[in-house]
Amino acid sequence: MKKKLVAMLAAATMVFAFAGCGSSQEAPVEESTTAVEETTEAPTEAATEAATDDIGIDKAIEIALADAGFSANDVEITKQRADIDDGMNIYEVEFVNGETQYEYDIDEQTGNILEKGTDSIYDD
Repeated sequence: MKKKLVAMLAAATMVFAFAGCGSSQEAPVEESTTAVEETTEAPTEAATEAATDDIGIDKAIEIALADAGFSANDVEITKQRADIDDGMNIYEVEFVNGETQYEYDIDEQTGNILEKGTDSIYDD
């Protein structure tokens, strides 16, 4: 039964494929390949630059530490990750110095500090 169905589908496909062969209204092959060539162009240089215009997590940590007045040796970094907040790509950076936890949200593109705050490490 399955073999008959496959054979019928193959035959029907061949009939449809050959049905339009004599038609003079078919689009030339050259036009369809041109359309494919147009859609496979490499991205522009500006698009490539925009896609890679990111400060990176290391720079985000450096910005947060500088703002708080610490070096990497002064703190224990507890969180460093890329995130999306209100549709904006950001880096979340958190670190502890002594009994204080510092939290920063930094714009992934510009390096601007969007939010910052401190909490006691004993707060839940």
